[in-house]
Amino acid sequence: MYSPSTLAGGKMKNGLRSKLAEVLGINAQTAISDNRNSLVFSYQLYKYFRQDVDWVFTEMMKRVKPED
Repeated sequence: MYSPSTLAGGKMKNGLRSKLAEVLGINAQTAISDNRNSLVFSYQLYKYFRQDVDWVFTEMMKRVKPED
């Protein structure tokens, strides 16, 4: 549920907004886009927020990727 390119100004993959809305129980996909816009702003502007997001992403990837 993480889209790194989106944080850098890219577009979400097709279907990601609808899947997030479904998982989060949100009826309007625009709520996902609105939240994404504020998160992108925060990620780009606030160093500590960016570090926290990057750390969480790294920890998530450790749990979903098998170790070699």
